[in-house]
Amino acid sequence: MKMHRNMKVSVFHKLFFVFLAVIVTFYGVSLYANIQGAKHLEQEVSRSTLDNIRFFSRTLEGDILRINEAKKQFINDYELQKLSIAANTMTDYQKIHLIQNLQHRLIELKMSSSYISNIDVHIPILNRTICSDSSISNLQPEKYVSVFKAFNNDKGLIISKDGELYLNLAYPYGEYTEKGSRLPLYIVTIKLSKDKLYQQLFDVFSSTEGGTVLFENRGSWALATDFEMWNELKDFFIHPDIIKPTDEKIVNKIRVNNEELWLMGSYSNYLGIYFFTYIPTRIVLRSYTHFRHWVWYLSVFSILMVLLYNFWIRRLFAVPLNKFVIAFKEVEEGNLDFCIQHRSNDEFRYLYGQFNIMIDKLKDYIQQIYIQQIQMQHAELKQLQYHIKPHFLYNSIFLIYRMAKDNECENIERFSLHLGNYYKFITRNKSDEILFIDEIEHARAYVEIQSIRFANRILVSFGDIPPGLEEFRIPFLIVQPLIENAYQHGLKSVERDGKISVRINTERNFLHITIEDNGIGMQEKKLCDLQKKLNHDKSSQQLTTGLVNVHQRLRIKYGSGSGIRISQGAMGGTCVIIDINMGRQ
Repeated sequence: MKMHRNMKVSVFHKLFFVFLAVIVTFYGVSLYANIQGAKHLEQEVSRSTLDNIRFFSRTLEGDILRINEAKKQFINDYELQKLSIAANTMTDYQKIHLIQNLQHRLIELKMSSSYISNIDVHIPILNRTICSDSSISNLQPEKYVSVFKAFNNDKGLIISKDGELYLNLAYPYGEYTEKGSRLPLYIVTIKLSKDKLYQQLFDVFSSTEGGTVLFENRGSWALATDFEMWNELKDFFIHPDIIKPTDEKIVNKIRVNNEELWLMGSYSNYLGIYFFTYIPTRIVLRSYTHFRHWVWYLSVFSILMVLLYNFWIRRLFAVPLNKFVIAFKEVEEGNLDFCIQHRSNDEFRYLYGQFNIMIDKLKDYIQQIYIQQIQMQHAELKQLQYHIKPHFLYNSIFLIYRMAKDNECENIERFSLHLGNYYKFITRNKSDEILFIDEIEHARAYVEIQSIRFANRILVSFGDIPPGLEEFRIPFLIVQPLIENAYQHGLKSVERDGKISVRINTERNFLHITIEDNGIGMQEKKLCDLQKKLNHDKSSQQLTTGLVNVHQRLRIKYGSGSGIRISQGAMGGTCVIIDINMGRQ
């Protein structure tokens, strides 16, 4: 039981903690792999989307660059310049011939890129607008001025006018005013195909829950797959902390309408435009959601495994081990009738069977030893008692001799009467035990005998006997030898006023008999030596009389809690206390 109390962690808990450590490690590794997988997925989605964005941006940038270079070559065309300067000096045939040639080149320029929707050449001197669709329309001065204003006010490469996107170039180059003398000779406007641009935007991100947007860095125009979302995001796109014109690759996260969005895009320095894709995070991690569900499944499975293992290990190990602990506790407390039953045919059944066999053998051994011990104690008790009887007889005969020598006939008469009654009491008792009240009366008879010897030098007082001790029995000659010691040792040299006090009281299950004198007492060393002898194993004691004798008899009869205690008394002499455990009678 002591070892069981000192066990800080049981075997069951150790097994459970080991299994829990394995499960937690496995779960932690799985969770870590899942988190790393989510990060890897985010990186892959980000990389793939940015690659698409950069591909589209570079493609558009390359096409616009080629269109712009072709436009510059076209605007310096000799026939176009001749037509815009000397048209008034030409015949109609010459004008028509040059216009047809111009239309052919416009068609070739338009066919050079799918991003070109139409090309117009505005020539004020002809008052005509020549188009790449082979049409020729009248040029209204107001329209020419409006085209010029759009070209002159918007310094970007791509110009927005009336909801359309253009690449404009005027000849000659330079800054112009609205005065007629400063207007350019002609203006070439290349209308970009918004359908083609939208198609490219949808090709980059085709999900209906995300979108793409292409916008000019100053916010003068924008193309978006969802303009309602663009209006929500416009403030975020122009915020300098989110995007900067110098960023070639932009990745950021924002929250709009309580939903987290990924912003991924790039900026074209040549075109001065941004190309962005915005994707809800739940869409990015849609494929990861499946694995996230598996994390929850794994969590539930791990908890169930821990509970099942706990139930299993408790049933297979904890319960049988607890039976063992309870069995050993019962045996420790003296219950040798305890038997362990086990239904399963396993190692514990064998251990329980061996335990039961061991208990049966132990009971047999204890029974044998107990009988032998009782017999030895009984023989030892008889030996001690027989040793005490002649001890008092020798002293009494010696005392009669002294009184006869002193011719104290009256005292010899009284003494012989008390001594006869004394030995009549001893020889009449065949039992090892007598009533407690008879033992006290016998002690009183001894005191009467001693009072004749010591006359009035020593006064002995007896306390009252507590009620309830009328039928209590003790080994005889327990009190008288201790009173005799008080006479012989404590009060040996006392000439007068010697006192011996005999007090009797009960406390719980113990009977206490206190014998105290006011004699010379004991030296500290002698008292310590006597206490050691009383506490020492009786088998090694050499003294078999007096205090040690009585102490041994009481321990044999009533157990180790009973016996004699000795100390310095309050009256100045020695105090001897007899302790008897009445519950062990």
